[in-house]
Amino acid sequence: GRFFVADAGGLGGQGVPCPDSFTWDHDVHEGVVRAPPAAAARTLGWLGLLLTLSLAVAACAQSDPTPVTPELLDPFFDEWKAKASTPTFGDLFRSNDRFVGQLVYYHARIIKTVDAGTERYRIRAQVTDYPFHVDRKELVPEVHLRYEGSPLLEGDLIELVGTVVGLTTSPAELGRQITIPDIDVVSVNLVSRAGVQR
Repeated sequence: GRFFVADAGGLGGQGVPCPDSFTWDHDVHEGVVRAPPAAAARTLGWLGLLLTLSLAVAACAQSDPTPVTPELLDPFFDEWKAKASTPTFGDLFRSNDRFVGQLVYYHARIIKTVDAGTERYRIRAQVTDYPFHVDRKELVPEVHLRYEGSPLLEGDLIELVGTVVGLTTSPAELGRQITIPDIDVVSVNLVSRAGVQR
């Protein structure tokens, strides 16, 4: 009761017994063997699964890569920030001794960077206790930063946590010398690169 139909020219139109491994019942019409509905459903099920997997692989290949965490985004920045205070610049400058050795947190705009060795930099930066606006020019106080890490460029906006070292004298415009707070940076969060708003 289970057989394939061979081409009439090949075996004289005789039915060829189906191997025992086959379990489909025959349904012969015009020389075509058809599987019953259950077997066809199983076949279509497998075909559907293969098609779904193929589409999923293609979608993954065409999708955007996983965003890369910015190099200056310290995963522990928030923990450092939670330990820091944000004194006013007036207090930090006039009562500097009170804050030496303490952690402070500020928003900053990089003004000038000087290479001080392998991934070490001396930086002059404007600091505030509120976020800078990329396009707004502000007259804000400056500090000196001792920083080790990936380069920061003029105009970069960052958040920083650092230890107050004291006061230092730094060259200013027109050859003048200015005394400003000195901060040893322990953690940096890059807000935006110069000219790029995030």
